[in-house]
Amino acid sequence: MSSSWPKNQGLLLDQYVAFVFTKTLYKCKNNVKNYTDTSLPLDILEENTKKKLLIIVLNNLEKFIVELKSENISKIYLTKNRNFLLLQFFHNSLHEFCRYFHLHGNIHVRNNSINKLLCKEAPFLLEIVCIYLIFGDSANINNIFHDTPRRLSYTKVTAFIENLTIKISNAIMLAMIKFSSTNLLTKKYINLDLIQSIREYEKFKNFIILKDYMYYIFFRPRDIYNGYYQLWIIKECGLDYLNIHVYRIEEFKELEGFSLLVTLWMELQDLFLPQLKFLLLGVGKAITYVFNRLINKFIIYITKSIRRNHTA
Repeated sequence: MSSSWPKNQGLLLDQYVAFVFTKTLYKCKNNVKNYTDTSLPLDILEENTKKKLLIIVLNNLEKFIVELKSENISKIYLTKNRNFLLLQFFHNSLHEFCRYFHLHGNIHVRNNSINKLLCKEAPFLLEIVCIYLIFGDSANINNIFHDTPRRLSYTKVTAFIENLTIKISNAIMLAMIKFSSTNLLTKKYINLDLIQSIREYEKFKNFIILKDYMYYIFFRPRDIYNGYYQLWIIKECGLDYLNIHVYRIEEFKELEGFSLLVTLWMELQDLFLPQLKFLLLGVGKAITYVFNRLINKFIIYITKSIRRNHTA
């Protein structure tokens, strides 16, 4: 099998798609512990439940791709309807997860809440995965990634699928934490290595909600402005992430309110911090020079005084 992703539709692309889903499914069935220093909503689940959630999302993604291919949709359709497609994919995965584990608590998640849960880049991530899996390599999509060569690698497509699977799984758990009337603590699916009491559960829950809010308000605008993206993948050691650089101009255009103020603050930092550093460096040198001169004069004065006293 070539390391490059197929460029066009056909039997070869279908074989690659089948293989990448099989490989990702194998990874989801093995080690999915989070060994990074970044806490995820998924961390609240014990190992087997976490694996099952990832598998449910991955299987739903595969079904989703098959349905879209059978409908002969176009790239334009994907782009125009990516928000609707994401909502459909998210709800299908969420409700299947709840049915499988008999989580009968009511979950009322508004569409605008889902947009915040998925941080608004998820529709674009879903579009990228769908285009690569349905139509093959895409030069237009490749252009947004700084380090992507002319031919996309099989490894990078696998990383996009793993990232989307982890992102949607995290969003599902965040929805369960924020909007579900089901108390997860009463179920047998909690990670007991992390949570052993009601206090620890509430502490983790509040931390995750606050972190999501902080990311949406502060850190996401920063990452967009810097052209930075955190791509989550599944390694042999468990969940990990890669730092990649992406052109996020379209997302930058959608920023508003306080998020724009964050980017403005960063721009002011870029403008004034170098000048401030230069000014402080100059002032520091001047103070050092004056201080050295005073010390030298003081030493000379003391030396002369000692000599006079000795002569006298």
